[in-house]
Amino acid sequence: PARATLSARIGTVHSEDPPPENGKRVLTITGSAESSANPANVNRGGFVTPAELVAELSNQNVARFTTGLTGKWRPTGWLSAHATVGYDVANRTDVQFFPTGQVADYLENRLGVRTNNKTRASQTSVDLGATATYNLSSTLGGKTSIGAQWFRDLAAASLLTGRKLAPGSTTITGAGNIEGGERSSESRSVGTFLEQQLNIKQRLFLAGAARIDNNSAFGANLHATVYPKASASWLISDEPFFHLPGIKSLRLRGAFGASGQQPGTLDARFYSIAVQGKKNGVVEPGVSTGNLGNPILQPERSQALELGADAGILGEPLNAHLPSAPDNTPYSPIAAHR
Repeated sequence: PARATLSARIGTVHSEDPPPENGKRVLTITGSAESSANPANVNRGGFVTPAELVAELSNQNVARFTTGLTGKWRPTGWLSAHATVGYDVANRTDVQFFPTGQVADYLENRLGVRTNNKTRASQTSVDLGATATYNLSSTLGGKTSIGAQWFRDLAAASLLTGRKLAPGSTTITGAGNIEGGERSSESRSVGTFLEQQLNIKQRLFLAGAARIDNNSAFGANLHATVYPKASASWLISDEPFFHLPGIKSLRLRGAFGASGQQPGTLDARFYSIAVQGKKNGVVEPGVSTGNLGNPILQPERSQALELGADAGILGEPLNAHLPSAPDNTPYSPIAAHR
């Protein structure tokens, strides 16, 4: 009889790094400065007072939420299918605060600096697949699998820093110099695969597969890329002609496959960025080239061949393999500006 199941999962994680020593401070006890009780050493040669060290505040708050829904369906004994939808989102806040007049005289931190950066990253995913297992004859069996995946990644950040704070101020409001910025990115990828497996008398196993991927980070003139793979395994010790003293089992195997690494979200795109410039001594808004782009940008690609054998000699297992060096064809972009 047909069977179907449906399951759901929900998870949440919240973490917060407290102000005590955690390695995130600019002048940490374990970092670039040392505390000293000798007044002659204060702010000289890297020495600061303990009070100046602990006055610095560095805090990170992370809240993450994940959820997913998975459905499985087996309409017959030889066919099964599954579908999964997932969502993962993380919100992060980073705060760093140098109270005016209370921290070490390092750069301009003693004048008061507060930074408040907020980032949000999320991923939506869909995974579909089906597998059919069957016997073509009494000596030949097979398995066919198909599937597809879709991903959407979003990221956004708001960056804010205030310098030259009024004594006693704990907020960026009213700072003598306020710097801010925003950035965001979106990428989408879709892939599909087909895999065919065959076994002959449960001795010789053959498999071949191909995966086709497309990503929004690819160049405008590149629409998809193909990654093939193939493998073979032969349990030669089960063959009637095999007779080697002391060897109870022997399997010969080999595999070939290709894989790839997607480019960065904006590596293939030409885009401009907003900047500040001066005209006649007056600050004016302007535009500059952020990235030159590459319309034929491809993913980094590697492929490898592996040969090996597994043997049982005098009751002890023995494994040997001869991997080939990966054949890398990098297409990593080099940042270029003008």
